[in-house]
Amino acid sequence: MTDKIVELLQELKKEMRGLRSEVHELSNKVDELSQAPQEQSIKTTRENVNQSSNYNYGRPLSQSEQDYIDKLHGNDDINNEVVNLNMRGESPNNYLTESTPIPETPSASRSEFEQSQNIEHTQFHKKSVVEKFFIWLSKDWPMKVGGFFVIAAIGWFVTYAASVGWLSETARVVLGYLASVSAIGFGAIRVDKEKTQGNLFLIIGIAAMLISTLAGIYYEIIIHAVGMFVMLVSVGFVTLISLKQKSMSLTSSMIFFGAIIPLFFAFGVSSTTIFIYLFILTLGTLWVVSFTSWRGLTTLMLAVVGFYSIVYIATDFGNIESIYNIVLSFVFAGVFYVANVSSIIKSEKPSNFDIMTALGIGTLMLIWILSFASAEFEVFFLLIAVLFFAGASYLIFTQTGRKSPTAIYAGVTAALFAVATALQFDGPVLVTAYLVETSAVAIITLYFVRASINSGTRSLLTIICAIPVLMSLGAVAELFDYLDNHYRDSLLNYMPELFTVFMACITMFAVAIAILRVTNIENKENMTFFRIFAYTGGIFGLLLIWFVTHLFMGDDDVATFTALVIYTIVGVGFYVMGVKERYKPYMLVGGLLFGIVVARVLFVEFWDMDIVMRIITSFVLGSLLISTAFIKKNKL
Repeated sequence: MTDKIVELLQELKKEMRGLRSEVHELSNKVDELSQAPQEQSIKTTRENVNQSSNYNYGRPLSQSEQDYIDKLHGNDDINNEVVNLNMRGESPNNYLTESTPIPETPSASRSEFEQSQNIEHTQFHKKSVVEKFFIWLSKDWPMKVGGFFVIAAIGWFVTYAASVGWLSETARVVLGYLASVSAIGFGAIRVDKEKTQGNLFLIIGIAAMLISTLAGIYYEIIIHAVGMFVMLVSVGFVTLISLKQKSMSLTSSMIFFGAIIPLFFAFGVSSTTIFIYLFILTLGTLWVVSFTSWRGLTTLMLAVVGFYSIVYIATDFGNIESIYNIVLSFVFAGVFYVANVSSIIKSEKPSNFDIMTALGIGTLMLIWILSFASAEFEVFFLLIAVLFFAGASYLIFTQTGRKSPTAIYAGVTAALFAVATALQFDGPVLVTAYLVETSAVAIITLYFVRASINSGTRSLLTIICAIPVLMSLGAVAELFDYLDNHYRDSLLNYMPELFTVFMACITMFAVAIAILRVTNIENKENMTFFRIFAYTGGIFGLLLIWFVTHLFMGDDDVATFTALVIYTIVGVGFYVMGVKERYKPYMLVGGLLFGIVVARVLFVEFWDMDIVMRIITSFVLGSLLISTAFIKKNKL
């Protein structure tokens, strides 16, 4: 036993000697590294400390000590102190106190930095334009203010040199172009090293380019069209520089600047030249969007084209019906249409800019067609637009399954079709057409959304269908007016109004049946949705019975008797079903019909009918009402 203990002690002594030699070697290395640059010394020391099996004079470092050493990144003083502690054989825990700040790891620092950057970016975009300007100006403001003074100095110098005869008109323009090209070139080079400074020189250059171009036009050295396209090239070059920086603010600013360029040359160029310029700018913008997915630029460019289109339409030339105007409208609409639909299909989630662009395309398309097309071709071109928008709605739904862009394009389709209908029809025929169209839109929508219908869809469909229903009340008023005045000789003139009431009844019941078939009717909101259309269809059904009996029966008393009996029979039917199935809504419908009949008889018909019809009406209605009591008693 003693021999084994002695052997173990000898082995332990050997290990201790080995550990001491390792620590001694480590100390020598630390001394050597202390002569090197501080940054390299700290890096190498950390590596050697990690390679020394984490021993401190034969004692392994504890987990807290090792964690502390691992956290010491980027703090030179603390790293040097750790090295000294290990050389003296002291524990880092003796140095670590509660007041000692622990540096964060690089990964944590980067994460928090990125989060702070994202927060600042979000907050920046929530600012107004004025606030954004002052935020931009506050960064390196002396340099930016200096840039303003440089631009002013150049302008004043050119003005002064011209006044004293130093520079000819051509020389002034050439000097301005040289200065602008130099500024843009220097900015393009400088932006790689210092973004703010480079962008400032780009702005100075593009501003000097515009001033020089306007001066060249004023001195009649260059023509308006050439000057406008010189600015287009300049804007395009600066936009490419902004794309290299991935700066959406600078890119959008350049596109907006390019959009207002025609305003400076409008009086010297034709509308054709302006729209060719806008078409090239539009293609360039959409190219940028295809690479960056900054879809707000598409909306911006659509607004620009819309502005120039409205100005063009407001002029006398814009009202001229010509093939040029039609081609112009369809070319621009087609470009934006393709860009918007492809963007929605390719993107993971449609943005609000996509929705705004879709609505803008439909609005401009409508304005262009109504302004440029001749009366006989308006409906034709509108139907072409309807086909394109309906195709876009179907394509988006089949490719992505997203409901919001599908609904937007479907809504634009319905709006264009409604306008085409209004151009083709009027009066009761128009109302009838609207009833058919809106009910078809509602039914198709219901079959698309099915069980996933929400409150927004229900409200939208209700509003859409309510519009022609309210319009059909005019036909109801016309029919009542006809009955009150007994215009029997002009009955055929009121057939369109009667057909409108009939279609209102049919279409409302059709939508109610669709709701019943494709939605979960046990849902309370769906049940209310169903009842709105069912009750509306029922009301128009009652009106239809009254109008038909009074229009086609020779005697008013007989027509009234027939109508009231039909109301009572229908009421009895609902009441009986309600009692049998213990369903209160049916009982309510029956009770309402009973109330209408009783009120009509007591307050109106008894005072207008002769004694014979009064007796017959009272007996028949009384018998029907009494029968409900027996049916109720038997069923219960």
